[in-house]
Amino acid sequence: MILIKTTRLLLALIASAVPLGIFNSNAVAGEKVSHTVVINSENQPGQTYYKLETPGSIQQLNGRVNGHSVSKNPKYDRVSNGQAQGRVSSGNDAFRVYGGISNLELTNPDAAKVYIE
Repeated sequence: MILIKTTRLLLALIASAVPLGIFNSNAVAGEKVSHTVVINSENQPGQTYYKLETPGSIQQLNGRVNGHSVSKNPKYDRVSNGQAQGRVSSGNDAFRVYGGISNLELTNPDAAKVYIE
């Protein structure tokens, strides 16, 4: 598991924190890589809007994911065309990303922790 506290230069941090290819959809020939991304704002100050992008596909998750209680909020959360956008404020959103993670942005990085497995 990787914990990202700030998303500034996120892809550079990911590349330095994990073996090369783990966030690349071509890591194993013929096998589609998937990752779980949890954006956790529990016990964090304020709120943040996020955008998560992949050249593959994204599925929003509900219930319990990797020890985190997560939920969908149709007022703020949107998933389409390899992109997820939303807001977290004292709660958690989670996604299954199929393929590589090409971008992850938070408007207020101090308001959330991001876990990637």
